[in-house]
Amino acid sequence: MTVASALRSGSCQDTQVMHLLRLLHFVSAERHFSYTSRHIPGLDNELADAISRNLMSRAFSIQPRLAADPVSIPAGLRNLLLDNHRDWTSAVWRRQFLACLQRV
Repeated sequence: MTVASALRSGSCQDTQVMHLLRLLHFVSAERHFSYTSRHIPGLDNELADAISRNLMSRAFSIQPRLAADPVSIPAGLRNLLLDNHRDWTSAVWRRQFLACLQRV
């Protein structure tokens, strides 16, 4: 299943991805934004296709200004987003989430 189809349907069999989808829907409702997604075939989206296949020399030839070192998600934000046991509807979670975003 592609990311675009999971975003469109709002569903996925992978529990971690489903957790992130629920979180995305919650945050978008709370922050009053919407999003759309559509699949762009690799032939029409060469850079994303090259990166997803870890063909970095190809990616750099398509986009020479591409950062050589990827920027990682800060550990605090990553842990907060991936923790399935946290109550992401709580005020505590929201405060921690917003604090993480301000540091990014």
